[in-house]
Amino acid sequence: MITVIGRFALAALKFDAFPTKDKNLEHQQNLGSLPIAVLVVGAVSNRMEPPAP
Repeated sequence: MITVIGRFALAALKFDAFPTKDKNLEHQQNLGSLPIAVLVVGAVSNRMEPPAP
């Protein structure tokens, strides 16, 4: 079983940053100990609008 920090370590092998909408991540994990930058993205909605014709 891979721990959460293990998953971030695996992601750090291929990526420079981990984007997320989870605003509670900083309360769930010690972000300073993670091997990858975490980018918390805020948005009013995550609903995709259909493309304009």
